[in-house]
Amino acid sequence: EKVLWQFCLPLFGSVVFQQLYNLADSWVAGKFIGENALAAVGNSYEITFLDGAGNEIQKGNVAYGEMPVYSGATPIKAADAQYTYIFSGWDPAVTDAATVTGDVTYSAQFTSSLNTYTVTWKNGDTVIETDSNIPYGTKPEYNGSTPEKVLDAQYTYTFSGWDPAITDAITVTGDVTYTAQFTGTKRKYDVVFDANGHGTAPAKIEGVEYGSSIAEPTALSETGYTFGGWFKESGCQNEWVFASDTVGGATTLYAKWTLNSHKVKYVYTDTTPAGAPAIADAAKDYGITVQVAEKPALAGYTLSDWTTMDVTVTGGSFVMPDTDVTFTARWTANTNTPYTVEHYQQDVAGDGYTKKAAEDLTGTTAQQTAAAAKEYEGFTVKEFSQKEISGDGTTVIKIYYDRETFTVTWKNGEATLKTDTGVRYGAKPVYT
Repeated sequence: EKVLWQFCLPLFGSVVFQQLYNLADSWVAGKFIGENALAAVGNSYEITFLDGAGNEIQKGNVAYGEMPVYSGATPIKAADAQYTYIFSGWDPAVTDAATVTGDVTYSAQFTSSLNTYTVTWKNGDTVIETDSNIPYGTKPEYNGSTPEKVLDAQYTYTFSGWDPAITDAITVTGDVTYTAQFTGTKRKYDVVFDANGHGTAPAKIEGVEYGSSIAEPTALSETGYTFGGWFKESGCQNEWVFASDTVGGATTLYAKWTLNSHKVKYVYTDTTPAGAPAIADAAKDYGITVQVAEKPALAGYTLSDWTTMDVTVTGGSFVMPDTDVTFTARWTANTNTPYTVEHYQQDVAGDGYTKKAAEDLTGTTAQQTAAAAKEYEGFTVKEFSQKEISGDGTTVIKIYYDRETFTVTWKNGEATLKTDTGVRYGAKPVYT
């Protein structure tokens, strides 16, 4: 209880003191200011503070006669493109003499400063000029040399202005970057034809616009070579396709050539004997020196010299022309081809034949032999046939002769003792 009294006594004292103050204030106001002021004593009023945008930033009741006090953060007004704003006070003004006598709204007041900006000028990704602290509303102005853009294979470039565009109505309203703009003019190139060592090259084509195709010139020709089109390199790896390829710069096209190759043939005329060696056709390049083939040999035949109407042969060789070459030759059968005729006589016993004689004869190869039977006493020639004479001299004709047979009669006086028939010529008669 004692603690409660200790706590309440100060409160009670402050209340008594406040009442005494109010009595004194009322007496002064009533005597010196008037009845209205006397009526306001003891009242409080609504005091409102607004920021630069008209938003309420503080609101509260303040007793009559007291000074209004703003206790918040310094009011701000958002900068716009043209100005930056600085707080300069309140409207109505808050002064030492401005005491509360009623509800009041105080609006924040600001001074303004004109904004400045940076204007950047670029050529591609390169900054070519920077203008700092340019006041709002000023017309942008580039002071450097005319921007340039390096030509490329497709275009040459001419400066055409800025992006964004600068017109009479354009002024600085913020940081801005202007990038140089260019118009491109397609470049033109010459196309040169290189005959690559053969034929006559077409005239060059002048002033072909980048990306354009060109007409295919007339095909070239050269004796001994075949023209194979136009290529992008002297080594002729990649062909220029006139239907689809386009000019992309100074261009040289190279002719492709293939050295012609033709056959050298060796042909037998008339009848070719069996076994005659064939000479295979040989491919030979134009312009080289070719040795005429040796004449093949065939037993029993003689081959004439190789002849041709296609080239001139000198010393057994010729220069290969731009065409096939055919040589011809003719086989002639030898007339002195040897062959043998053998003569065989029947043995006395009649069980075989023994060579009696042989003849070495000659005749024309592939013709019939001329074998002739001999006349042998006691012998009769058997039928035989002629043969074709082989060119290798191995032909043999065998002629056989049978012994003539006789009858041997054995007598004793006039009486016949025995008769032996079929006794061969040259056999010894034997009486048994």
